[in-house]
Amino acid sequence: MSLQFKTQLTQLLNDPRLDFSELKKQFWINLKTKHHRQPTKSAVLVLLFPQNGQISTILLQRVRDGSPHSGQISLPGGHFEPDDKNLKNTALRETHEEIGVPPENIEILGKLSQVYVAVSNFIIQPFVGWIQKPPQITINPDEIDKFFFIPLKVFTDKSKIVQKTLNLRNKSTETLGFCHDGIYIWGATARIFAEFSGYLSVLENMKIDF
Repeated sequence: MSLQFKTQLTQLLNDPRLDFSELKKQFWINLKTKHHRQPTKSAVLVLLFPQNGQISTILLQRVRDGSPHSGQISLPGGHFEPDDKNLKNTALRETHEEIGVPPENIEILGKLSQVYVAVSNFIIQPFVGWIQKPPQITINPDEIDKFFFIPLKVFTDKSKIVQKTLNLRNKSTETLGFCHDGIYIWGATARIFAEFSGYLSVLENMKIDF
């Protein structure tokens, strides 16, 4: 299952005829924030691996430190540094720093479209990576509070999409997100997985199990 899934997903991610970026729109939150500087370049990693007969990914809960993304559910990643040379290296470096997975263990399969985050003025480049088995996680306690292994089937299951009212900037805001085992995935992370679900749906139509 794993080899077929990885091979076909890699082909789909690198097929220029496919574009599922429109799927992100339903998860958009308009905070009407204006910034007078260029967005900060950043990258995240959707890390995939076989686990208990299915394909899963990892999500993180960030520490509550008062930052714009304090306490949120997110992917491994962070802002670009000049020594990275490119955003793929940013995603790999941040993944190593945050959860201890070495870059040499990760195979990059492709990337998704960029996501803009108004609250922090970040422009995020998501990459999709593969590791041969469930990773041994060593979290950085200065940045990460918890981690969760999430089956990919969550993101093609329409019953997992829920609406919630969030208090953002002292204003009640209705937003859609994914909910699994009490974990609510919203904002930029939900938009990334909304786009990724398009590729997963193609795999489902091809009868490729994950």
